[in-house]
Amino acid sequence: MSNFTNGSINVEPFRVGEHVHFVVDYKLPGSGMEQTMCLQNFDYITPTDAYKFVIADEVDLQKAVALVKQYDLTHKTQVYFSTVFAEMTPADVVEVMKQEKLNGIKLQLQLHKYIWHPSERGV
Repeated sequence: MSNFTNGSINVEPFRVGEHVHFVVDYKLPGSGMEQTMCLQNFDYITPTDAYKFVIADEVDLQKAVALVKQYDLTHKTQVYFSTVFAEMTPADVVEVMKQEKLNGIKLQLQLHKYIWHPSERGV
């Protein structure tokens, strides 16, 4: 069973068994929500959980890289970088991932925005 959180909720009280896994979205500065993030979650995650960083610009990207390194996330859990469509190019994110040797991070794309028109809803 997986649970999803926007990262502002402390996941520790909800880890009630070995089959509970979390996908935690960390809201970066570009979201305007970073101040609500629960940093204790970095201490409670496991290898079967995942952390996702949605990147809108260079500031977001640098912050995501810093957090990954500061909390050694690629050795604790699965890590995903996802770009905000039409705001940050996947190629720019990959270049930084290569420069920083972030081999343990997966790039995630909003495929529905590549397949259908980005404004299409319900697909």
